[in-house]
Amino acid sequence: MRRANFDVGAVHFLVVEDSLPVALACQRTLVRLGKVTLADGVASAGRIVATTRLTGLVTDVSLPDGSGFSVAKDARDKAPGLPILIISGAVDHGRLEAAHELGAMYLLKPLQSGQLTMFGERAIARQRRAALLLQRWVVRYNLFAAEAVTLRMALDGLKREEIARVRGVSANTVKNQVSKLLPKLGVGDLAEAIAAFYQELSLLE
Repeated sequence: MRRANFDVGAVHFLVVEDSLPVALACQRTLVRLGKVTLADGVASAGRIVATTRLTGLVTDVSLPDGSGFSVAKDARDKAPGLPILIISGAVDHGRLEAAHELGAMYLLKPLQSGQLTMFGERAIARQRRAALLLQRWVVRYNLFAAEAVTLRMALDGLKREEIARVRGVSANTVKNQVSKLLPKLGVGDLAEAIAAFYQELSLLE
């Protein structure tokens, strides 16, 4: 019986900032830790969030086409455990409350490189813990390789049709794998499985 063996995966940060000097400063710091992609607005960030497995997200609040909080919410909806850092030149109770609800850090500009490095290192450590936990789940729940890969993609925020497309298999194949996966995990649907995974991951932090 073939098992999936998951490594930590590539480190990839998304920085959403319309001020080029600030964006480049963040990039110079985070690129020491892994790949950094820059976006200058909600729309461009949304395309990246939808198609990329991220290690961490850094976003300004005020963007030309909307709020960084909407970027953060979309990212959180896709990957519930994603580390998020909200940055801004101003702070008020409403913004702090919004960041708290998202489980995001909030820092004022100008950022210190040490603050950003600490965020990046914590995000990478969390990615490593998630990879280790997923491997434990593979053993604990006796998952086949295809089932484990499907679970990992679901944890990364992919829907069933997206999982089928990325894996190059039919929607029915994914449906059948999910139908066998869920009873092993003792859950009713993938959303419940994702919630259980990230709840357990939070206990390791």
